[in-house]
Amino acid sequence: MLKSNILASLFLLLATVLSVTARPDLRSRDITKREPTPTEPTAEHESWTNGQLLAAGLKPRKPQSLYNPSRVWARQRTQPSGTPEKKCYIKVVRQGPGNWDKYVSKDHVVHKDYYGVDEPVWKRMTVSFNPLSSGPFDLHITSGGNAFPEFGFAGETLGSSNIFYATDTAHTNPGSTPQAVGNSRAPGVPKSESAIWFYDSSSGAFTAQWVEPSGLVVTPRFWFIPNQGAIVMTKNPLNAGWEVKLYCQTYRS
Repeated sequence: MLKSNILASLFLLLATVLSVTARPDLRSRDITKREPTPTEPTAEHESWTNGQLLAAGLKPRKPQSLYNPSRVWARQRTQPSGTPEKKCYIKVVRQGPGNWDKYVSKDHVVHKDYYGVDEPVWKRMTVSFNPLSSGPFDLHITSGGNAFPEFGFAGETLGSSNIFYATDTAHTNPGSTPQAVGNSRAPGVPKSESAIWFYDSSSGAFTAQWVEPSGLVVTPRFWFIPNQGAIVMTKNPLNAGWEVKLYCQTYRS
């Protein structure tokens, strides 16, 4: 009987020791595996991609802004898809006696900041516009070599005696008064208008309007001054040169 009690006690003691030894020590390790907190990239990681940063345990960069004012301007100035486009030379035809016709030149008159006329095809200005527009609209210069994108005139108050010279200009809104948006006659003549044109599809003629600083809308005439080689806008007839009309002569690029 005594021997049985001793064996039972030994068996119980051994079971207790084994249970304590096999019990895991939860304090000795973290149950959940934790990833290290990513750190900020430094200047030496400037050329790394976000994938490389993440692989190295670094925080990725925030997406950069894609906003670009020049791109916005370009989108605004681009015609919508499907908008008809007509391309042409601007033919300059004398009114009254005499048989004379030329084309608006692609380059300024030599040593000047305004356009004149020329005859060879490679020296002609080319423009494009939407022929379905009721106007006023821009004539976009497509022949190149110009500092500003639109064919217009520089000046402010046309009045009864002033003349304005044809030049390249930045865009002005239809119906706006002269604006200092940039043109090839600036800074001497800082203001200009571009969206002044109308198109008569039956005759192919271009006509224009000029909005004075006061808001008064004037229907100008076009004149050619031979001793300056210049195409100008005027309200009344001039003593020098002769009146001309401008026409769209279609070409295929």
